[in-house]
Amino acid sequence: MLTVVPDEPMTNAAVEWMRRMYEHAELLTEPPTRAPVTEDFLYTDRRTGGGVNYGSLDASGWRQLVTETWRVGSGRPSLAVVEVVATRGQWSAAVVESTDLGDDMAMEYITCFQLDSTTRLMRRSFNFNVDDREAAVAELDRMHAELAHNGQPDAS
Repeated sequence: MLTVVPDEPMTNAAVEWMRRMYEHAELLTEPPTRAPVTEDFLYTDRRTGGGVNYGSLDASGWRQLVTETWRVGSGRPSLAVVEVVATRGQWSAAVVESTDLGDDMAMEYITCFQLDSTTRLMRRSFNFNVDDREAAVAELDRMHAELAHNGQPDAS
């Protein structure tokens, strides 16, 4: 069952961070040379069904993936936050994203992610199929509970 937390806002620092990143990306003419992630960043692709799946990546692998994305399709991806699925505190969110690589290569998926305490760097990211909201929200809740377990202030 999908857990909805009615008191949680549909935007937070994490959602606004993602939107700013994508607005900035739209202005780029070359692949970014850096990705704003922590050194202990972890990414896991949990999409199923035979489509795109990047597996698990650390910060170095993520930076390489971001750069390689620019070499697919028309060479300049268009990224957007389509919908906010859920937020937890200020550092964590699940959003439906759209990635258009050009040449009829477009996809939507859910990204569940968490920023670090500076709200400038991403520390965790998970992708889910767009129809797998329950799993995405469960991961969001797990990440938020981990903050509480570690005594982080955003978990209140």
